[in-house]
Amino acid sequence: MVRPGRPAFDLSGRSFVTVWDFMGQELGLKGVDLVVYARIFGFHQADRDYYESKHSAAAFFGVSDRAVFDAVARLKAKGLIEETDPCAEAVRIGSKCYRPAYGPLAEARVLPTGSEGTADAASSPHGESSGAWRGASEEAADPEAACSEEPAEPPLRDVHPISKTDNRFFG
Repeated sequence: MVRPGRPAFDLSGRSFVTVWDFMGQELGLKGVDLVVYARIFGFHQADRDYYESKHSAAAFFGVSDRAVFDAVARLKAKGLIEETDPCAEAVRIGSKCYRPAYGPLAEARVLPTGSEGTADAASSPHGESSGAWRGASEEAADPEAACSEEPAEPPLRDVHPISKTDNRFFG
């Protein structure tokens, strides 16, 4: 629904990243670290493996490959993301898989303490079954967004890149 006086934007086929308030406020992220974390978090929230190449992430955000590489290293060093067992597609393209670390999410009150996500975090990086911890709580959500008549976000498309050797345009 378009409000009177506001233009309707055609964003079909476009990609996006959602930055939640806890990422800056509780985790203290900013800049490239913030957007890279938000991208990894978004894939995990959609029950998808994140194995995007550093180059593709850099192109998505309009930053250098080095900036993304350094951001991933800082996020790992701070314990905010973890490397997981690679899925078959990640192995095929020679990439690594990452997910948000559950400890900092519990401390930020995004992952409830004692939830299934923390209980099985060590045994299975992709084994969370309830999905109840994902995203911000309804209490913390924007009240206007909760009563919005706008349709829900479209499902996340498969946006992982192909390997360099399979890309006939790679020079």
